[in-house]
Amino acid sequence: MGYDNERTKGDHKHYFHRQIKYKFMNLEKLRDDFEGDVENIRRIYMATKKVRITIRSLKESSEEFKEVAREIDKGIFKPRTPTIGFENFDVYIRAFTPKRMELLQKIISKKPKTISELARITNRDFKNVHSDIKLLEEYDLVKLKKTNSGLMPVALYDEIDIDIKISLTM
Repeated sequence: MGYDNERTKGDHKHYFHRQIKYKFMNLEKLRDDFEGDVENIRRIYMATKKVRITIRSLKESSEEFKEVAREIDKGIFKPRTPTIGFENFDVYIRAFTPKRMELLQKIISKKPKTISELARITNRDFKNVHSDIKLLEEYDLVKLKKTNSGLMPVALYDEIDIDIKISLTM
């Protein structure tokens, strides 16, 4: 996001990959408008600590993506909960085992400084905990922060909403 006054284009701002006309009045108004835009972006992208997990067809996910893209093209920016999608229940169950969910809970409640400490807290083998954490990192549920002690697992969300639709017809 940024404000610009290019000679050939006049005053405008760049907002979510779009160029929007802007009428410059004075520096105070420019600062207020900029801070308002920053606050909107924070609300849209950073305020949430919730992630949504969906189980639905690739076609349904594709349709939702297209709808969001159409809204963005029209300049409509709605706050959205980050989403992780699975095409079927079996894939979801293999990814989100009870032990992996426990790791997320322990990361939030105990705040371990390293993966080794997390393994001790959960009474699990380091190698298994490490591979589970790497998988959770691939799903963007955990980030690994480098510290002097090693890699510290940090949960990116503190709540998971699960949206499951299971068709019982074949």
